[in-house]
Amino acid sequence: MITTVKDILENHSPQLEQPLTLENAERVVNIIKTAVITAGAEGFKNYLEQNEPRENTIVHEGRKYRFNRTSKKEIQTPFGKIVLTRRLYQNDDGESFIPLDHAWNMEDQFATSEVRDAVLFALSLMPAHEAHQLFGKCSTFNIAESSFKKIAENLGPDLEKHIDNFLETIRQEETLPMEETKVCAVSWDGANVLLQEPGKKKGRKRQRPGERKKATEGSFDSPTSYKNATVGSVTLYGAVPEGEKTPERLQSPILGEDAGGQSNDTQTAIGA
Repeated sequence: MITTVKDILENHSPQLEQPLTLENAERVVNIIKTAVITAGAEGFKNYLEQNEPRENTIVHEGRKYRFNRTSKKEIQTPFGKIVLTRRLYQNDDGESFIPLDHAWNMEDQFATSEVRDAVLFALSLMPAHEAHQLFGKCSTFNIAESSFKKIAENLGPDLEKHIDNFLETIRQEETLPMEETKVCAVSWDGANVLLQEPGKKKGRKRQRPGERKKATEGSFDSPTSYKNATVGSVTLYGAVPEGEKTPERLQSPILGEDAGGQSNDTQTAIGA
């Protein structure tokens, strides 16, 4: 990493020796940023490669796997993209296993946990195209806008798989201002949401006159469908502050049911 930084700085030494101006200062910032990011990517890649197993036969979950071939994978890291060449193993049933991916929970992932965390946090505050523009201006890495959406989509199955544990953790951290509460207001509302999921179209024949369509089990008429999504709030109010006409809002826990019928609750401050 040190050698990489030195080489980049030496290659740009004429620019680094220019007198101080706004343009030259910006140029120097970019040179230093490139040196640090490039060195970080190479150092991190080297660390991963050092942890690659070299055995021809390994045992995973009680099953024996034999080395089959090497497989390349492009990974988005906080230092940009790196390409790893990993050792792929197979068992007698043809099932594949890559120890390096398994060791740091990167199976079926194309971005490190730091990148995914940053992307998901940004998407909770702004649309994907705005998050993509923001990362392009101030992040040490930048990925395609489609990758922002893909990371968000990949999070869904993990959330659904562990939703009960997540909600229990949230509930344990919640505290209700029982003594200060003077008023409890409850509201409930819902809307029909168009989803990119197959569904049956009501009131329409499954086959138009003159059109031949092969019936298959589980087939649908429409690639999209409407489902009902509902949300309710339980807002707690305290006393009316001096000089005010309305009570102070203390807390607004929210209970929601998504369009798929999955109940989930969280806590937020409405109007924040």
